[in-house]
Amino acid sequence: MSDARILFGFHAVLSRLRQHAASVQEILIDRDRMDARMKDLLKMAESAGVRTMEVERSRLDGMAGMNGRHQGVIARVVDTPIPYKDIHDILESGLTEPPFFLILDGVEDPHNLGACLRVADAMGVHAVIAQKTAP
Repeated sequence: MSDARILFGFHAVLSRLRQHAASVQEILIDRDRMDARMKDLLKMAESAGVRTMEVERSRLDGMAGMNGRHQGVIARVVDTPIPYKDIHDILESGLTEPPFFLILDGVEDPHNLGACLRVADAMGVHAVIAQKTAP
């Protein structure tokens, strides 16, 4: 089952485009912001075949929520569950770059874990290694 959500801010959206462009459904941008950074993002989205829409800033504000700093860009993305793998499967998968792992030890707060996983996803981490907990 897939889960749709939004990402906002240049770093998050650009990272998703680089790592998983196929998961980006569309990108909404502030129609009043057309600086070099926005133009580069639009070129990358076009190269990836991702639809973009210019919208009013107020619409982006509403989508990002009260504390969301969207910087004029929001992406609708679809996430699919990532299967668990053995570390040997990852090391033997024929990576064309050095493996990039995030190793967690003792993260108990679900909010902290969620933040770690979001950053790992945005940074292109190949695997997150964490303690196995009892069921």
